[in-house]
Amino acid sequence: MTDRPEPVGRLTEALGLGALSAVVGGIATLPVGLAPIGAAVAGLNGCVCGWKGIYDLGSRSGWWAWLRDSTWALPTTGSGLAVMGLQRLRRDRNYLVTLSRRQNRIVFGGGWRARRGFATSIGPVVINAFDRQPLEPGDPRRARREQLVARHEHHHVEQARRWGPLFPLMYSTFMAGGLARAVWWKLTGDDAKLTELIMTSSYYLNPFEKAAYQKDDYWPPAGMLGHRVR
Repeated sequence: MTDRPEPVGRLTEALGLGALSAVVGGIATLPVGLAPIGAAVAGLNGCVCGWKGIYDLGSRSGWWAWLRDSTWALPTTGSGLAVMGLQRLRRDRNYLVTLSRRQNRIVFGGGWRARRGFATSIGPVVINAFDRQPLEPGDPRRARREQLVARHEHHHVEQARRWGPLFPLMYSTFMAGGLARAVWWKLTGDDAKLTELIMTSSYYLNPFEKAAYQKDDYWPPAGMLGHRVR
């Protein structure tokens, strides 16, 4: 990108944002006795995101994203940092600068993935955005995957910021309930494959996923069993 800052600018932002994040994170976790951990996680996130120029510090939304990542959403921020560490072990991680810089998120085109064809968001980090494919500019598949990141996956990033430590608990609770519901469907005579019932009930009908798919104007998605949403 032509407007990418010089190394000295990146270093200044990394150190400044890292120090500020550590102070804010430490204060936020002081009431629960986790100030050292909170300061360390928030400070590391500030350094990494400052170096990469992730937060749009020229806008209110950028500062609001940073503040939540450094306080209320620290657990998911820490999970995102752990995933970034794992991504460093992958040569196919394909860090996507254009989808990350000043976008209030960190996006990798490849690397680790939960399921083929699916991007995944952990805190402010998106992995497998391009499904490990070398999609060149002009490729229509690239445009679709970029839209997926900007709409669907970024919505998950914002969900994590909005719900903070409650997000993984609520998401997993909906998944567990969906699994039980899928088994019930099968036991009561549904002739669809159990794997398809589980995918529909625990994933597609998960309220967090449904909201993200609707944000992307892609509801109902092709892989969902239609007879289970009527």
